[in-house]
Amino acid sequence: MNMLDKKIDRRRGLLVCGLAAAIVGQAALWAPSALAESHVVEIRDFQFAPEALDIAVGDTVTWVNMDIAPHTATAVDGSWDSGSLAQGDEWSLVIETAGVIDYLCTFHPQMVGALNVE
Repeated sequence: MNMLDKKIDRRRGLLVCGLAAAIVGQAALWAPSALAESHVVEIRDFQFAPEALDIAVGDTVTWVNMDIAPHTATAVDGSWDSGSLAQGDEWSLVIETAGVIDYLCTFHPQMVGALNVE
């Protein structure tokens, strides 16, 4: 192998290593956080339980209707809505913004809950 071929092979190797590092770096950015948690809010006796939940950005909240009546979990600001959940149905949401998120059941507006997101 002559000197020119060695230089080309070396540059090709550096290029492949650089591309591999870039791909791994991008995959790490898109991978779910290892610290993200899952939380369950039960809908029972026309109440959300727990009524208030402390969570982190990236966590998943799942509402499970354990009640005899249909319910919703709907953000007060209208940013998300589970739609009607019959008995035994569940709905999940990944929380993407920090702050206090108030929600209610649109069928039973006296049913309220809050997500305290850090």
